[in-house]
Formats: sequence, structure tokens, C-alpha cells
Amino acid sequence: RAAWGGLASLLAGFTLSISLGWGYVDWFVILFATAFLIAMQAWVQQKTTGMLLLSGAYAGMALATKYTAGILAIAGVFLIIWDAFHRRQLLQAALPVLQFSVSVLVVFSPWIMKNILATGSPSYPFLFPAGAMDQIRLDFYQTGRPWGNWSDTILLPWRATHMGVEATPGYSASIGPLLLGLSVWAWLGYGQFPSKARSLLKTSALILAPGLFLWIILSRFSGYL
Repeated sequence: RAAWGGLASLLAGFTLSISLGWGYVDWFVILFATAFLIAMQAWVQQKTTGMLLLSGAYAGMALATKYTAGILAIAGVFLIIWDAFHRRQLLQAALPVLQFSVSVLVVFSPWIMKNILATGSPSYPFLFPAGAMDQIRLDFYQTGRPWGNWSDTILLPWRATHMGVEATPGYSASIGPLLLGLSVWAWLGYGQFPSKARSLLKTSALILAPGLFLWIILSRFSGYL
């Protein structure tokens, strides 16, 4: 039932449903992010180097698919540090952070090399003029006015769910009500859940927190974000 609930959460959104027929990357990001979450949860429980490297590899795959998915790499580092802090072993976070980061970079590096060889810019098509992206096109993408107002800093998930409509100004996506709704309802009865379920909810929340924070901050600088 939980698996069907997760599937319904995605397909209830018009944009995610219709994008199944698009030649676009978001579903690959969802796939890699799901695998990243599973691997990180396994590392939280087992503390094995293999699972840590695997989670980094999935974060690297997501980053190589879409730059904004690099938020998973940041979330992974945050989770590792938080876990060490929670166990009062903060100094011991250095090695797993390094292992995770190297795994991300190794998997992401072919994309960087391809960009350098093809365009001369490792971050193509963003940040620097290169290839087909001249300064005019960069300005169009990188200097767009932020959309919304102060309420987006405290109500962003709700506003994106309630106001987002596919291919219209603003959030420009209809993500459906279940992604937000079921994420809130998942915490009801938390104390009665098995320990593995409680651990997975904590891991999910610790991955979500830095992602949501960065989305809130960056969305005030760019309308595209």
C-alpha cells in the first residue's frame, strides 16, 4: 500500500503525469533521488562504506542529469554531519563526508570532462559564456526577477502546490496535492511506528530540510528557481 501511495503521489500531479511522454530528465532525477534515499537510509542503519559510496554515486548521477539535483549532494553531506553530531562524534564525520563527496565527483566527472572538451566550460550551459550560450542568453536565464513575494519564504511548499499550473507564469508546474499532503500525514502515529519506519522518516526529513531551505533562499534570487 505504501508503494502504491508513493506512485499515486507522483501521478496525481498533471505535470509529472504528462511528462512521462516528454524527452526530458525529471523522471531520471526522481529515479536517482529515490535510489539515493534508499542507499542513505541503508548507510544510516548499517554504517557500511559501500552504501555510503553508492549513495554518493546516485547523487552524482542525479547531478549529471540536472544541475539543480546537486541539492542531493548537499543534503547527503548535511545528513552525514547531522548523524555524527547526533551520536556526539562530530569529528568522525570527516572521513564519510570525504568518501561521499569523492563518490559524487567521480560519477559526475565524465559530464564535466565532456563539457570542457565540447565547449571549454565545465559548467555549460550556465555561469560562463561558452558554446552556444553567449552573454545575452546567459542574462536571460540567470537574471530573471524572482516570482512571488515574502510569503514564498514561509509557505513555499503550499504555494507551489496550490498555485502552480503547468506552462503558466510562476511555478509553472502542477505537482498535485499528494506530494505535500501525504508527506505531512506520514508523521501521524509516529510513536507507534516500527523503529525502521521512524528511522526512514527521520532520514527523509533530514534530506528534505536543506533542500527546502536552499529552494526558499535561491527562489528569492531567480524566477526560474
